[in-house]
Amino acid sequence: MIKKVFLLMASLLFMAMVVSNGEFDTSLVFAANGASKQQEFSMELVNDIKEKQETLIAREEDLKRREDKVDALEKDLETKIAELRRLQVRLDELIKIRGDVEDTNIAALSKTYSSMKASEAAPRLQAMDRKIALKILSQIKAKKASKIFASMDEKISTEMTEQLARRKLD
Repeated sequence: MIKKVFLLMASLLFMAMVVSNGEFDTSLVFAANGASKQQEFSMELVNDIKEKQETLIAREEDLKRREDKVDALEKDLETKIAELRRLQVRLDELIKIRGDVEDTNIAALSKTYSSMKASEAAPRLQAMDRKIALKILSQIKAKKASKIFASMDEKISTEMTEQLARRKLD
C-alpha cells in the first residue's frame, strides 16, 4: 500500500514538473487534498531552486549588459587614443615647421643686421626681445658681431655676451 501511494505521488510529482520553457509547472502537485509535509517541503525546494534560477538569469543578463557597456567604452577609449596619437604626430609636424620657419626668419634677419652698420644694428638689437636678439647675433659672423657689441651699452653687451656663451655651452 505504501509502495502504491509512493508511486502515485512520484507520478503526480513527475507530471507536475513538466518543463515548459525552462520552468517547472508545480500547479498539479497540490491538486490532491491532504498533501503531506514531505510534499510541501519538496515543493518549497523546487520553488527555491526556481527563484534562485531566476535570480541567476537576471544576474547573468545584468552582467552581459555591463560587459557590453565596458566593451563599448573600451572601443571608444581606443578610438580616442588613436585620435590623440594622430594629433600628437600632427602637432610634432607643426612644431618642426614652426621651428624651420623661425630658423629661416632668424637667418634672414641675421643677414639684414650683418649688412647694417654696427652703430645702426646695436640700438635695434638692444631694444628687441633678448632671445630673438641673441638668436640673430649667434648667426652673425664673429667679426661683425664684435663691432655690434662694441656699439652697444656696455652692461647690455656684457649680459648678452654671457648669455650667448651659456647657450653655446648648453
